[in-house]
Amino acid sequence: MIKTGIALPGSPGEYIDWLDIMMEPSGVNAVRAGIFAAEEFIPKPDELERNSKKLQRDDELAEIKNAYPLPQLDGVWLRYVYLGDRVMLG
Repeated sequence: MIKTGIALPGSPGEYIDWLDIMMEPSGVNAVRAGIFAAEEFIPKPDELERNSKKLQRDDELAEIKNAYPLPQLDGVWLRYVYLGDRVMLG
């Protein structure tokens, strides 16, 4: 598993970006230190559940697409999509 961090420049409420920091006298070293001090990103349980459901739906749509290929029509693009809890043509 890859650890992911979020490195934001400056202090809360401060309008600054990494380019501003790069232009300061400490420049590259300050940017490097800021990135290495990044706070680890830990997704919330509801975000993990939402992502899991999306992956399951994507897998199901791929299975449906393989089992029931859609015809190619001139100027009309059909695809399988979810509408609520149902798979529909969209």
